Amino acid sequence: MEFTDQELEYLLDHEFLLTKRRISERIQKMLTGLETDLISTAHSISFPYPKGTLLKSGKISKGENYKGLPYYILDYPRLFTRRSVFAYRSMIWWGNHFSTTLHMGGEAKDQFTPKLMANFDALKSQDFFVCVNIDPWHYHFEKDNYKHISDIGRPEMEKIIANHDFLKISSRLSLQDYKQIHEFSLNNLKRFFSYLLT
Repeated sequence: MEFTDQELEYLLDHEFLLTKRRISERIQKMLTGLETDLISTAHSISFPYPKGTLLKSGKISKGENYKGLPYYILDYPRLFTRRSVFAYRSMIWWGNHFSTTLHMGGEAKDQFTPKLMANFDALKSQDFFVCVNIDPWHYHFEKDNYKHISDIGRPEMEKIIANHDFLKISSRLSLQDYKQIHEFSLNNLKRFFSYLLT
């Protein structure tokens, strides 16, 4: 076995991993700051959170291998049980994008989808995607995972809701626009909640 010239160059470059570590630390701080403001925003909105939703703090996690690349996740608010899922996920995926996702399943999905569909026209006017995959744990924006809501009608949206035991609505932001991540996530949380309330 031999290394390619590029692989050997990376193997010899100790600065790369030190830089990656610094980037990771900055992302952790960014998500911690976002968590603080999401908590403040969530508590300022009169919202009927499903019973058991964790509102005191978020959960920040990271991994090295979503489709081979590192990722960082903030879940707040969050509820993951066998009977119900209600979570707002902010995710940075190395080399790809930042995304926000409203994830509802089970009892929470049944509780909120009627109001969401009552606001379908407003939802459709935003730059949001709906998950069409049968696996709720994918976050890439390929056609087999997400469809832009503006490209589907109400009957198709209702079919997606009926045929899945979960519903995920997502939006994404280029990593080049990282300075907008904070505002982007807060605004999407407010939008999602508004569609579930009225």
